[in-house]
Amino acid sequence: MADEPRIQDLSQDEQELIAARQAQWVLFLERAGIEPSGDEDSPELSDHLVRWWHRQKEGERPDANDVVWSIGAVIGDILTEILPLEWKLVIDADGAEMALVGQDTDGNDVTVFIIHAIAKRFGGHPDGFVVDFLNGLIEPLAQRFGLEPPDEEPA
Repeated sequence: MADEPRIQDLSQDEQELIAARQAQWVLFLERAGIEPSGDEDSPELSDHLVRWWHRQKEGERPDANDVVWSIGAVIGDILTEILPLEWKLVIDADGAEMALVGQDTDGNDVTVFIIHAIAKRFGGHPDGFVVDFLNGLIEPLAQRFGLEPPDEEPA
């Protein structure tokens, strides 16, 4: 049986990386000419960013990993605001990865590899996926934490 992963707090450098990726998300929006209308929230803006990226010619668009990371950092923070999750470093035999971690009502660890989840969907959804993905994720997570899902879509 494989060893259980170790979970540790993010270092200052890792926290700064998350913040830098969130700032990069804003720069990507600016580069794409996407201006928030005031009614749009981060998941909707992220879907605009996904559509913009897919419309660009190969060689002219930013690196997919950078876009994925920036969306993952923004969406991850939304989840930490509405659910009892925190950014942590999860270390196992395959390496280390930043993820969202919390404990459910039974005391079991809940781990959401949000950046990996965004990466898995990014290439195959040129029309966007973030809003639907996030909405589909929040309710079951809220139930695991014994919470009611938010009345409004996350901002």
